Amino acid sequence: MSRLRITGPLLLLGLTLVFGGCSTPSSAPPVDLGPVNVRAYVDQADVTPGKPFLLTVEVDRRDDVTFELPDVGADIQGLIIMDVKNPAPESAGGRVLSKATYKLKAPKKGTYLIPGVEGPWKTEDNQVGTAGTGPILIEAARVSSEDLASEDSLRDLKALAPPDPDHRPLVAAGIGALLLLMLGLLIWRLRRRGTAPPPALPADLRALRDLSELSKLDLNNAANHARLAYGVSAILRRYLEERFGFAAWKMTTAEVLRSMPEELTSQRSVPGAVQDVLEASDLVKFAGSEVDADIVSSWLLRAREVVEATPLSSDEEDAA
Repeated sequence: MSRLRITGPLLLLGLTLVFGGCSTPSSAPPVDLGPVNVRAYVDQADVTPGKPFLLTVEVDRRDDVTFELPDVGADIQGLIIMDVKNPAPESAGGRVLSKATYKLKAPKKGTYLIPGVEGPWKTEDNQVGTAGTGPILIEAARVSSEDLASEDSLRDLKALAPPDPDHRPLVAAGIGALLLLMLGLLIWRLRRRGTAPPPALPADLRALRDLSELSKLDLNNAANHARLAYGVSAILRRYLEERFGFAAWKMTTAEVLRSMPEELTSQRSVPGAVQDVLEASDLVKFAGSEVDADIVSSWLLRAREVVEATPLSSDEEDAA
């Protein structure tokens, strides 16, 4: 009887799991992939010097969005580009997938940087933004498994080594040379201590300096308007990222406005000034709008207002 009492509930539980697993799953809500998604990746981050590896860049966009991503290979330094493949884009479900594959090679051991790239996108109803890839570090220091295998095979073929010679005189000479080298380094550092490099500028002073340099452009020349639009937007985004710790450099204008910390939004004039600079410069950068010199000059003034309204506290200056 005790065996039947245990077996009955177990059998009922098994039937429940079987028939429950056969029920029709509820349909999941559709996922909003956004206007443009860009992804860059390598098939291996630790590569063997002299051996090729692959870098793939994928762009997934809506078919009503125009988007231009700069060539990743144009800014790659140190690595050798052996081949580039750009197959035809694929379209499905109202989206277009483009892919580019770079065959790369590290010529020697070391650390290499594949820089990130960013490009503008625009929809048919004049919505604009940016999308791009982040940087990728490549470490070229690993020895391939084939090289290790051949090295082990050759090691097995070596004859027995003779007894080790007495290295004590060489060790003593090496220690003496090392002591002399350390003494020389100490004297050099003491002489160089008086010429230490100046400390780095705080974020607010660096932003004000860059805005002053940008204001030297001839604003009556319409050819300089786009350059200033990119410059003032970049300076303000870098300042917000360094000063308040959120990734303003990689965000669209709408994302920057949503992500501003309370320290920014609590000041009445700051959010409006940030919005005026980023949205106005987007019109020139991505929509190609024409503006006069006075409006362009006002962007510099509004950006300067943001920096001057958010100075570093004494504690932050000491930490910097």
